[in-house]
Order: sequence, then C-alpha cells, then structure tokens
Amino acid sequence: MDRVALLFLIAGLTVSLACGRPDAHVGSGQGLLVIAIDGLRADHLGAYGHERETAPTLAALARDGLLFEEAFSSSPRRLPAHAALLTGCDPLPVQRLLPEGVEHALVEDLAWSWSLPEPYPSLAVELLANGWETAAFVDHENLAPTRGFRRGFAHWTSTEGQDVDGRPPATLEDAGLAALADPLGRWLRGLPRSSDWFAYMQLDDLERAWQLPSPTWERYFRAKAIDADVPPVGNTDEVFYAIPRSRWRGQSLSIAEHRAFYDGHVRRLDGELKRLLDGLELTGRNERTTIVVIGSYGVQFGEAGRILASGCYSMADLHVPWIIRPSAKLRERLLPAGTRIDGLASGIDLAPTLLGLADVPIPFAMHGVSQVPVLNGREKSVRSECFASLGLLGGWASIGPRLVVETLELDHGADAALVRSWGGSLQPGEPAVRAYDRTVERFPEPGYVHALPPGPEVQRLAAAAEAWYGRLNDVREVLRRSWFDRQVADRELRALEDEGWIQRAP
Repeated sequence: MDRVALLFLIAGLTVSLACGRPDAHVGSGQGLLVIAIDGLRADHLGAYGHERETAPTLAALARDGLLFEEAFSSSPRRLPAHAALLTGCDPLPVQRLLPEGVEHALVEDLAWSWSLPEPYPSLAVELLANGWETAAFVDHENLAPTRGFRRGFAHWTSTEGQDVDGRPPATLEDAGLAALADPLGRWLRGLPRSSDWFAYMQLDDLERAWQLPSPTWERYFRAKAIDADVPPVGNTDEVFYAIPRSRWRGQSLSIAEHRAFYDGHVRRLDGELKRLLDGLELTGRNERTTIVVIGSYGVQFGEAGRILASGCYSMADLHVPWIIRPSAKLRERLLPAGTRIDGLASGIDLAPTLLGLADVPIPFAMHGVSQVPVLNGREKSVRSECFASLGLLGGWASIGPRLVVETLELDHGADAALVRSWGGSLQPGEPAVRAYDRTVERFPEPGYVHALPPGPEVQRLAAAAEAWYGRLNDVREVLRRSWFDRQVADRELRALEDEGWIQRAP
C-alpha cells in the first residue's frame, strides 16, 4: 500500500472510531461555525480601530458578541496556523525533521514534510465523538486529507481543483467563500433540526486577491498620500523588501495603493460574509449558532521586511482578529454583548475554548488554554504570554502584555539571500535576537543583535519560550523517530503523555 493510500485509510479509521458516539447524546440543534481567514490582520478592521470601514459585518458581529483585542497567531504561515487552530496544540511538531543529509529546500513543499502528528488531539474528533455533526469547507490545498486535516470531519468540501463551467475560476467572485457558501448551505439543509453541528471554513480569499482580479473592490478605497514609495518586484516568492513574484499584478503600485487594494478586498470579503450569515438566518439556525471569526495569520506591507506576504514574527504577521458571536443559549453564560477582552489569547486556545463552550471535555493533551473563564467574566486573563514559531527563518516569538521577544534561526535552511537581507551583518549560526515594547513602537525597524537587553520581563519572556520550545523540540524529535524508523521508546512516549504534550493512544 502506498503512503497516500495509507494516510487516507488512517483518516477514515479515525472518523469511524470517532463515530462511536455516546448513545445518550441528544442534540439540541446547536451550531458552531468557525470562519478562519488567511491573511487577515486585526488592525485593518474597523472593530480594531482602522479608520476605513472595511468590515461592517464583522463590526456588527463584535457589537453582538465578544472581541479579543490581543489575539495572536501561533505561526505566521498557513499550514501550521490552521494546525494550531484545529488541534489546540503548538504546531512546531507539524513540520517533520528531516533525515541528516537531506536539504530542507528540496522537500519543504512536499506532502510528507508537513503533517499533523497522530498523537495530537483534534477539535473535530472530540465534537464528533460527542455526537456533533462535523464538516470542513477548505479553500487551499495545504489543508489536505493526506496531511491529516480531515481527521474528525465526517463531511469534507474543498475548492481545490474546482472549475466553473469547465474552466478554473477567473475572478474572486467564482472562488473562496463565494464557492463554499452553497456547499455549507446544502450540508446544513441535510441535517436534522435537532442535530448539533460544527463547521470549519478556511478562507483564502485575501491571499488569492493578489492573483485573481476584482476591479470594483480594488478601487473601492482611495490610496493615501503617505507611503508613496513603489516597492521593487522580487525574482522569487520568498523575498524580503520586495513584492513576491507570484503576487505582482504587473502594475507599479505604491505601498499606499497596495494597502487600499487590500482594504477593498477585505470589504468585498465582508460582503460575502454578510450573504453567508443572511443565508444562515433564512435557515432558522442563526440564533442557535455560535459564530467565530478568527484570522489565521496576517500580511505585511513592508513594516517588518516583507511586502504582500507573511512569515515573520511582527505584529502585522501575528496580531489577528478573534470575534465570538454566541448563540442565544450561550449569551446568558457570557459577558454582555459588545465586551472587548484585553487579556492575551493564542491560536492554540481556540480548540479548548470551543470545547468548553460546547460542554465537551477538553483533552489533557491540548496545549492551549480555555478562554471560557475570561468570556464569562470569572477571570481577567488566563495567559501571561503567547508563543509563535515556524516563521520563514525559524526561531520564535514570545509576546507579553507589552513586550515582544524574538529570536531567529538564520541557519534554519532558508535561502542564503534571505538570510543576508534579513540578518545583515549577523552570520548563520550566530544568535539573532531582539526585544521591543509593542505598545510604544508597534513596527520597529528590524534590528537583531547578539544578546537581549537586560530586564526582568525580557528575561521572563525569553525563559518561558526557551522552556516551551525546548520541550517541544523533544516532542518533535521523538515523533520524528516514529515517522522515519519507528524506533520510539515507550518510556519517552509515556513521559510526553503524562506531561500533556501528546495524547495517549486508546
């Protein structure tokens, strides 16, 4: 049996096992709709203070629900960011370590180099096993069943390879949310009214906007006079201080024009979201549905060295929106509508939070922290820091209430030209670190040095991240041996299970 077939078999067996639901479960028609949007940064939404009215639908959801002001992605890249959202675990072990002698650049995009670890828990599996109907509506090939993303989803719809009248989508109106809204509606109409259900929508509309035209929305907002510089175009996709080749539209646009372009596409997507929610209202399920909108990661406009792309640890890459509009049943348990929560929240907190709201037991092996005590007003904050990893150059970020501490791995396997343009005089193998106060200077100039400045909060954030990723590297090392030669000592697995880093096999 080839490897792809084996992965499909594993996914199918997982779903089959999860379908052994408790007979005592009686559905009440509660719905949970998660809309995870790639490339959506918080500070380009009116609900987060943006001066343009880019997202009135999301603003209305925030007024009718709860908004996390300080939510951060667990990774500035698509696949690990969604892995964190769906597993409630840090995504570092999602990228497999390579055998010695194999160059990172040769296998970075191959299916077997990224995969959800089998011992990681799953939001969808937990809900399915507790009697919920589950479905995923996926908008990018990276979130593939062969990489473990179908685990727990009884229904799966993907836009990849979808043609319109025999042709690939020619405009944004043919793709993304516009193409997934109808399948979601059909799936909901096929469910009994009493069924509890969970749907996960991954939307690539904002990333796809750089390739597919939508002239009306590209000119919806007028560019400002500031940021008039026209950036160069790079020769490749992974490039600092230039536009990635795949995102260049053949026009010489300034940074201000690119910002307006992006804001117009946010407004277009917000309109599609309104149509989706209006359709939910027509089905009679709106009041019984908890709606969650979260950014998976952000996008830069040159603030931290990248243009029209992500992959660093800046606030543009990591600070994302997280809005929860609770169902009527949940409202009486939570803070009043319109509450803005200023405690820290991480992408790995989504899964345990939603399980807590659904009254489903949270697996011990989920690394995230349930935000339910914050949502119901019992606690001000459940976190003292958030972590992010798997950036373009490796390393990590440790984000506190004020300070950010970053460390980069300049010899992570990235292109040498990227290392030179980003690290400056720092050489591969040398420490590259920085710390800054994000409440004072949100986008400081990249200035990496050999040693962090003194200070108790800097040292605390650095020590917390080093301990977190030190143990996660052990996890990845153990799981890596199981991936490549299957020689894993039981005592190593038991230790990780007992500590809550991985899930005990049934």
